[in-house]
Formats: sequence, C-alpha cells, structure tokens
Amino acid sequence: MSLLPPPIQSSVNSRNKLNNVFNSNVLKQSVTFVVNSTLSVKLFCIFVFIGYLFSFKTTSIQYLSVIPGKLLPPNFFLWTLITHSFIEVRIVELMADWFIILLYSKMLEPLWGALECIKFYFIITILVAVSTAFFYFFAFAFSFQENLLFNISIHGLGGLLGGFSVAIKQIMPDTIIFNASFIRIRQDLLPMILIIFATLLYLIGFTDLTYLVMLSLGVLIGWIYLRFFQMHKNGTRGDSSSTFVFAR
Repeated sequence: MSLLPPPIQSSVNSRNKLNNVFNSNVLKQSVTFVVNSTLSVKLFCIFVFIGYLFSFKTTSIQYLSVIPGKLLPPNFFLWTLITHSFIEVRIVELMADWFIILLYSKMLEPLWGALECIKFYFIITILVAVSTAFFYFFAFAFSFQENLLFNISIHGLGGLLGGFSVAIKQIMPDTIIFNASFIRIRQDLLPMILIIFATLLYLIGFTDLTYLVMLSLGVLIGWIYLRFFQMHKNGTRGDSSSTFVFAR
C-alpha cells in the first residue's frame, strides 16, 4: 500500500530536483500550452506546480495531502480536501496533471462553461478524497493497522481522471479511439479501460492502491453527478438517456 514519500535526504537533493524541473524541455512546452489557455486553466496549472514545489518537503505533504486519520478529531485537517488535488511528488505526475487539466478544459469548457468545469473539478476531487479516506477507515476496521490511517497520503488528480473519462464518454460515446483489424475500441469503454489498466499497474507494482481507488471512485462519483445532479442550460438536470446507464 501507498505510504508517505520518504523524507528528503538533503537540501542538495532538493536543489537538484528543482534544477531538473526548470531545465526540462517537456516543462517548457507545457508552459507554452498553459500560457495559451484560459484563465481558470492557468490558475489550476499554477496551483499544481506550486503543490509540486511544496512536495520537496515531506512535512508539507503531511499538511497538504489528505491523511485519513487526520481528518478526524482532534486534528480536523479539512483544508486538505481542497489542497490534496494540487500535490504531486514526481515530475511525470506533474506533467500528467497538466495534460489532464488542459485536455479537460479544451473538451468540456466550450460545452459546459468555465464555472461548471470548476464546479465539476471540486465536486469530484473533494468527494473522491472523502470516499478514499473512508475506504481506509474500513480497511483499518478490519485489520487494525494504524499505518492505514496515518501513513497513507491521498493526493493528485487520479479521481478527476476517472470523472473526466465518464464526461468524455457522455459527450462522445461512439467516437473510435482505437481501430485495428482485430479490435475496435470506442470512447464509451474508456472508464472501464482506465480502471483495468490501473489495476494491472497496481498488480505489477508500478502504481499504488491509493491511485487505483481514487480513479475507480472518480468514475463512480463522476457518473452519479452527471447522471442525476448536473444542471444544464435548458433547465434540465442529469442525463437520463439509455446510452448513459451505469451498465453501459
């Protein structure tokens, strides 16, 4: 299971890490995309980058990521339900988060508007964080391992990725994303594909259980919100179409 990142060994390592970030060609290209995006996207990407810089210190991660046991009294670290989505500990994760935010805004903002996109972002990330924390509460209830409450760090945009895949399924269900002579994959299979892929990565040790749980809960919470609660410009709520039932 995922534990908190190990302590930073020295200030030299932190400086080297920072230099690698600013010297990265990938980062420079990503900055170009961010500069040409909308104001809301700029702000989100800046917050994610600042969160990545805070990750250089383990103490910052403990106060900005969701630690299940610290959501409860006497700690009440409730602000982490907001800040956790901006925290990443690897440059690859930072790039992936920027890609998710940029793609999310390009595909959904023209249809939903900036305000609805921001609302969807926080609904998914906050509810995924709470649900993931409850997952570890239940795991603790069965195992009585305190590390499940205090050594687990819930952070990043795994939940938003799950919710985003459901939103894309909703607006473009019949779009072909892969076509070969032996297999054809449509957009409406994307949530299931992501969960299967994340499960395989977890089984081979490439990712941790927390990310898999966040992604899966993001798919579920995203579908519930879009199916029953999202308010549309024409005054209707949700999506009752037969192509958007949970079985699909």
